[in-house]
Amino acid sequence: MYADTVIDVAISSNKTHKSRGCLRRTRRIVNAQTPEEGRRLFFCSKWVICGVILASLLVINLFNVPNTSTNSQTLHLFLHCLFIFQIYSHWKQVRRLQPLFNDGVWIDNPPRGWEFCSICHTHRPPRSHHCPLCDSCILKRNHHCHFTGVCIGLGNQRNFVFFILWIILACCYGLLLCAPLLSKNYIPLELSWRLLFGYFLPPFYIFMPLLGYSSWSGSFIMITVASQFAALLFSSALLQHQTKLILNNQTDYDHRKKNLSYSKGTLFNLRLIFGPHLSLAFLSIFIPRLNVRSRERDCIYGRPQYTKIM
Repeated sequence: MYADTVIDVAISSNKTHKSRGCLRRTRRIVNAQTPEEGRRLFFCSKWVICGVILASLLVINLFNVPNTSTNSQTLHLFLHCLFIFQIYSHWKQVRRLQPLFNDGVWIDNPPRGWEFCSICHTHRPPRSHHCPLCDSCILKRNHHCHFTGVCIGLGNQRNFVFFILWIILACCYGLLLCAPLLSKNYIPLELSWRLLFGYFLPPFYIFMPLLGYSSWSGSFIMITVASQFAALLFSSALLQHQTKLILNNQTDYDHRKKNLSYSKGTLFNLRLIFGPHLSLAFLSIFIPRLNVRSRERDCIYGRPQYTKIM
């Protein structure tokens, strides 16, 4: 009797230990702390974006485009190519312009206001912080984006904002075409609170085809629409936050500290990120590699009068 009790306790403790270990590993994947964990999370996040885009294209081209005229099909094809090109190009630019600080010129005699990083063992410019996922100090660090795999900061914040903007436009386009398909392929004729709970609350709508309440195509359309809506909400909130930071010339660190000392007016703050000619910045929405000269680099390496307002 005593031996059976000991065995039951050992088995239950082993199951508890395994469940805690699984939760711990899941928490470490979501909240990455090392470069290896960051690369793993970036790999997953990258395929989430690709999955939503591919699912949207599949639904639109199978259920919507074939029922339109030739001119409409040509327009849809042009918009598909435009969205994919712009999203990928700005995503690539954000990664290419990663704001790493690896300049060792000022190690012995750093300028005034530069801080010493105990991890990189070098002095870094003001408003620069060390990123454990990039394993380097980041110039004017805003945050680490898991969807691009790099930090957002000096030089790539403009392309990051345009990257989010194109995702929002693509989600609106996808919802405009995919949402009306639900009335034909997914939503039942008679609605009730019980049906609404099962049909529209994730993840219950995944099992609707197994229960005979929906077709597999209708369930796939519902999953696609839900993914587009979630991406739209997340991207809109992120764009709103980035716009607020740009207008106030803040980073996430400044925002948490409620530091507005770097703001020198809305127009100047916009030009600091998008360049002195805002019309060229508008063109860079469609031409990601357009070289718009920004004053951000002058804040660190050039004119000393910009050092305190970068």
